[in-house]
Amino acid sequence: MAKSSDHEAITRAKLKRANDLVDEAERVDEAISIYDEIIAGVTDADALADREILADAMFFKSQALFDLGRVQDALTLVDMMAIRFGEAELPLRKTVCHALYLTVFTLRREHPGHDDTVLALCDEAVRRFGHETDLWMRQRLLHFFIDKSFVLKSLGRLDEGLALRHEFAARYEGDPEQSLHEHALRVIEAMDLRFPRESHG
Repeated sequence: MAKSSDHEAITRAKLKRANDLVDEAERVDEAISIYDEIIAGVTDADALADREILADAMFFKSQALFDLGRVQDALTLVDMMAIRFGEAELPLRKTVCHALYLTVFTLRREHPGHDDTVLALCDEAVRRFGHETDLWMRQRLLHFFIDKSFVLKSLGRLDEGLALRHEFAARYEGDPEQSLHEHALRVIEAMDLRFPRESHG
């Protein structure tokens, strides 16, 4: 047990080192090499702690790839994460959900021109995690609807936007969690401005 704990601590230290290197723009490639070393060391591991490290390393590597402008490589890695961990234990599902969220955020703000990919990622997140009961997951899921609504608005796909508004309201309008309910009502108001009913009639 002590050896396992030592191994985890050493690997986590490597992960932190790689993350620190990413903050230095000239050393992102060096960070990616460390991520690859970590991934190779735990890729076949069964223990939850090792799989959490694997998921974290894949996630941080995907963000580093985005930093280098290697968008397709980053998307491929996120897709691999979703396939491997999307139905695993809750901590791993949370990592996948967060990876999808950050990928949508990064594409929209730093790599424009990937609208179809953003929409597909939002749909995948809802499909994979739409039945989660964990509050953090439900709060995170809410943002995929928001991002999707912005993209649909920018593309002029107003009918789909209005349908999304109704889907969102049906999911969240009567939510028993007060903070989530209040947030949802604000989002619905914003969507009503974004997709006014009269523009479809």
